[in-house]
Amino acid sequence: TSEIKDKIDRNEEYTIKIFDLNVYKYYEVDQNEHSILPEFIDSLKSTNYNVELQEGLSSEYKIIIEFSNSKYVINAYNDKLITIHPWDGVYPEDIISMDGVPDYYNLYKYCEYIKKISSCFEG
Repeated sequence: TSEIKDKIDRNEEYTIKIFDLNVYKYYEVDQNEHSILPEFIDSLKSTNYNVELQEGLSSEYKIIIEFSNSKYVINAYNDKLITIHPWDGVYPEDIISMDGVPDYYNLYKYCEYIKKISSCFEG
């Protein structure tokens, strides 16, 4: 999480894709919708990190964040729990509770929103 924040603070360009595991479909995220990432990270408190992942829980969405030299994956399990890890899996994942995170920074709800607006442009 701190690596992503550092890269954003250095104004490194990045792309975001959302993969819906329910229908195995990718959604490209428009650059105008990228501001949620730094805002979400800024809204976190240390208590958001003191969480354990329930065994057998599977994510509904994967958010893929791609910088020029690195990639990260955010697994959104539900509107209360996410994990963040590098694509290559070198570091242990951050398990983050979204308790206390405002709805407009909630990454699970963000995935639902991107899916909804993307389907409006299809067909």
